[in-house]
Amino acid sequence: SRFHVKFFHESLNTSAGAFLYQSQGSINPYFIDIASGVLGVSDLRRLLGADADRFLPFENGVLTIRLPIVIGPKATLVLSGEEVSEVRLSATAGAYLVNVGKLYVVDTELVAFDEKAGRPAYTTYENKSQFRPFVTMWSDSESYFAASRIVALGYSSGKANGLSFSAGPKNEHVS
Repeated sequence: SRFHVKFFHESLNTSAGAFLYQSQGSINPYFIDIASGVLGVSDLRRLLGADADRFLPFENGVLTIRLPIVIGPKATLVLSGEEVSEVRLSATAGAYLVNVGKLYVVDTELVAFDEKAGRPAYTTYENKSQFRPFVTMWSDSESYFAASRIVALGYSSGKANGLSFSAGPKNEHVS
């Protein structure tokens, strides 16, 4: 819906947006919009169909996310160790999570991952303003992290500091 898409557009007004435009080569970037329902990794890949291997490759228990994902106010995303041992948010592709609904990260690793280097996208003082994947959780969303490891998320930019909680944009109407 237009309501939760504006949460994605809020992220485009940061340096994350500039990186996404550059990495995708478009002023209209792709993202995964979870509007409603409860989805796990296999559900999400099934919904992407033929594009799953390109945007959500899954191999040896590791899921790599290559697009931003918006979890809408009527949606739940479950990233569970029952399905995946590690979830890699691709720093190379500009992936990140925007939660307006419910997010569960349970018994797994959530890693900002540099696909070119083949390792977590750790920061240094010199590259602290360079894009790295992040999770932004907006007003009225619910986020649950249990028995999980969070690695190398975030960078020095508004609403992109690893796990960030933020107020707004205003919820005009959700039906």
